[in-house]
Amino acid sequence: MGLDPTSFWAETPGGFAATMRGRISARKAAYDLALFGAWQGERMHREDRLQPLGEYLKRREPDNPQTSAERLAVFQTLAAGGVGLKIERIR
Repeated sequence: MGLDPTSFWAETPGGFAATMRGRISARKAAYDLALFGAWQGERMHREDRLQPLGEYLKRREPDNPQTSAERLAVFQTLAAGGVGLKIERIR
């Protein structure tokens, strides 16, 4: 997986586990991106005439964007779970 063998022996078990979780997550994200690209390519291949590029690049907002209260609740949950976060209001 591209890890340096000498750095392996300097890792703690927790650090190594975190590294592996991060690498697995990155592999899954790369796979999802490749799958999405393949799907979009096939979708465009089936169109009789492609739309202008700008139509495909439009930013799509979610139907129900998160409110600031929901975002705060996410960070409070992370902090309560032991993630080292300092939550403070910026004015």
